[in-house]
Amino acid sequence: MEARVLAAGYAPLTAELRFHQGWLQAVLGEKEKGAGLLEQAVYDATAGRAERLEVSVLNKLLYVEGERERFEHATRWARLGRATLLRLGGDAVLQGDLLVNEANLALMQGKVDEARALLEEAHTMLADALPSGHPKRARVTFSLGRVLLEVGAFAEASRVMDEALRQTEAAVGPRHLDVARRHQGLSMAHREQREFVRALAHARASVALHRELLGNNHLKLAEALDEEGMSLLALGRNEEALKVYEEALAVKRAQLEPDDEDLQYSYDGVGQALLGLGRTREALVPLRKAVAFTGAQEDSLGESGFALARALWKEGQGAEARTEAAKARERFMASGRTPQAEAVRAWLEALPPEAKASKSARPSQRRRR
Repeated sequence: MEARVLAAGYAPLTAELRFHQGWLQAVLGEKEKGAGLLEQAVYDATAGRAERLEVSVLNKLLYVEGERERFEHATRWARLGRATLLRLGGDAVLQGDLLVNEANLALMQGKVDEARALLEEAHTMLADALPSGHPKRARVTFSLGRVLLEVGAFAEASRVMDEALRQTEAAVGPRHLDVARRHQGLSMAHREQREFVRALAHARASVALHRELLGNNHLKLAEALDEEGMSLLALGRNEEALKVYEEALAVKRAQLEPDDEDLQYSYDGVGQALLGLGRTREALVPLRKAVAFTGAQEDSLGESGFALARALWKEGQGAEARTEAAKARERFMASGRTPQAEAVRAWLEALPPEAKASKSARPSQRRRR
């Protein structure tokens, strides 16, 4: 097929061939080779004056270059895409795609506010250009909701994600993995607003869909179970949370290496649930495992460390409890979570020099992105 396309000598057709070859290579993990093919596709599209195809190729190219952390190159391709769109006289759908990929590029560089502005522009543009049930609108709306969640605009994130859920169900029906992802995002948004009952309802909807569509042994199901467990912990339903986290941990341990950081969330959840049940001695093992994943997010390690400190104190291991609490406070401070750091400081200051540990031990609420 390739030889026949090249023999035709028709530049737009050659560009389309290189476009699909390059994107396939990138998806398969051969990003350098894929980027080279996509770049050649840009030149072929330019030679053939296939402007719309050129913008489509540039969209993929800037994304692949971003994943390779060649951010300067990716930005240049984005600028060329904008210039090509101007030459076309505009195309709302292509421009929306470009804005979304520029937003992804911004997120890769930690520029969350820039990503939010780009996604808001894309959201508005596609709302005018596409029908309400179009899947592309749903994806952009959900991406905006996740960025709003990232910047702490939780109420707005809930509203936008509700919109994304409605759009997704209209586009693909109620039994689809995209619907499961929307429910999981809504669970996070409601949990951040301490609306734990609503969060739990969305988390369980996500778990049910993941289980139905992917089976009982998929890692995505384990992630959905972790989210359900967090709401159960927040509601004080520790027996239920323990079962949920134990299932998530079993799925992960069957498929991941022992040092995989994804295990951290489930070990933490098991430990937190045991701590909430007063089974502090049993809680020590999973909580020690949770804090051992030093490459995990600082705030997650802080939550695990503070829980471990409280369990240690309850078990009469005061010196180690103080050490772990101090580490947890440092981690909270490093991740910008001042209220949590202050809570650890207050706990430490309230400890008597020599006294038995308090009988009260409740799991803390943690945030996962």
